[in-house]
Amino acid sequence: MATIQNTGFDKLHRHVRKKILVTFHGLAPSQLLGRFVGPKVLLNSIPKAGTHLLERALDQFPLIRNAGQKTLMAPQELENHILQKILSIKKGQFLNAHLQAHPLLLQKLSESDIKILLMIRDPRDVALSRVKYVVNIDRTHKTTHYLAGLKDDNERLEASIRGIPGILLPVHEIFERFAPWLEHPNVIICRFEDLVGESGGGNKNRQIQLVKKLILFLELEVEEKKIELIADKIFSPKSSTFNKGAIGGWKNIFNTNHKKMFLDTGREILELYGYGANGE
Repeated sequence: MATIQNTGFDKLHRHVRKKILVTFHGLAPSQLLGRFVGPKVLLNSIPKAGTHLLERALDQFPLIRNAGQKTLMAPQELENHILQKILSIKKGQFLNAHLQAHPLLLQKLSESDIKILLMIRDPRDVALSRVKYVVNIDRTHKTTHYLAGLKDDNERLEASIRGIPGILLPVHEIFERFAPWLEHPNVIICRFEDLVGESGGGNKNRQIQLVKKLILFLELEVEEKKIELIADKIFSPKSSTFNKGAIGGWKNIFNTNHKKMFLDTGREILELYGYGANGE
């Protein structure tokens, strides 16, 4: 169940609690060994695409530990200190980020040994999820006051889809800014719909196959019998930012106007990311 964050103190408390947990996890024998032989990993995700799912998978992998830092973001210019944090990822460590495809970042990472996991999700579910997150969970978010002040959820969803100048980017523009990652040589694509598994309305076999691909991509060794155990623990309603976490929730919420509005602006994005040429 999501932890409601009403104040900056609530966010700090959540971060400190997570920091303690990941620190202890990093002291496990396999994670200590990973400091010498583990992969360097950037867990990059489109906001509200299901970062916690991928985190829970990696937390169960051998030789990898969470860096325990706040999620890196650079919505405008890529500041040098952000770039240096990424290039300084240590062996056996993964770092969380919501980073659009800044040209310099793409170039530097193509020259590095850092492996990049890109978490994506149906843009329509992202549009829906970010409204619920901002209004119901993170009430310290810069857009909470504006969205909460709209007449109803219908207007809030419209705002999420089309954007509000100076306040909220349109969903299709967020995906456009991340699109160059799809072709980056060091990237593996992780779809929310594949990783969520049966508990989130997905498919168990697709979930297991993605876990296997991740293990292979990261050059790890995991026994076959343990892979299914890892998959079983990925979906968790206990995540502090969990909100439903199911596939295709937009189908039950979008009205005719929402669907048309999204296709008018985001049809090409749906096609580019593999979510249907006809927008269904």
